Amino acid sequence: MKIITISREFGSGGRELGKRLADELGIPCYDHEIIDMVAEKHGFDKNYVAHISEKEMVWRMKQVDRERAAYRELFTEETWGDKESYHLCINTSGKEIKTLVPAIAEYVQIWFN
Repeated sequence: MKIITISREFGSGGRELGKRLADELGIPCYDHEIIDMVAEKHGFDKNYVAHISEKEMVWRMKQVDRERAAYRELFTEETWGDKESYHLCINTSGKEIKTLVPAIAEYVQIWFN
């Protein structure tokens, strides 16, 4: 089985990149769907939405990044965010996500073939 995992910082456009890349490659993309499945299995409310202030947003962004790092530690001994832990690193700052997808899709095709 071939799996593409996109590790990202909050606000980086990683979700959009993942969905567009999946469309380009004709493969499924699982994002909140996995969270929804876990929520359903354990009886959590998947429709909960928090309205938070700007100060809380900064705190939340850091919390999300900490949670992503902890999640990665469940599956690997590599450090989240360490460039040595990844096959490909892309800085999406100032870039239009849809323009990056064709090059990334080509990389994926070469990597998996």
